[in-house]
Amino acid sequence: MQWKGVSDLITRDMSSLPPSAIVSMIAAATLAAFIEIMTIIRKKPFPLSSVSIGLCVILPPDAGFGMWLGSMFFWWQGRRHPKPGTKGNRLRVEGTEPICAGLITGAALVGIANALANVLFF
Repeated sequence: MQWKGVSDLITRDMSSLPPSAIVSMIAAATLAAFIEIMTIIRKKPFPLSSVSIGLCVILPPDAGFGMWLGSMFFWWQGRRHPKPGTKGNRLRVEGTEPICAGLITGAALVGIANALANVLFF
């Protein structure tokens, strides 16, 4: 449904949207701008990520919950292994992006395999 709404917005103009959707977009843009401005002002990452919040609005709830669980796990590992250069920090803190990219890719491949199995065998 969310992607249909995005495609409708691209193919038509804003007047085709209900007023509540326009208010929601303005509120989301304001919140995202606030988060990014706070990141710039503080000169360190703000605890909330506007990109993550945006993804959680578009993706199914189980994907958003999975991202939240993953971020909590890596935050906890960062607290457990704070010293840079140690094996625990290198594997569980500095290696966060490759681990997450691998998990996302693996989930996508499993989803594709599942869709193919549904089409071909069921």
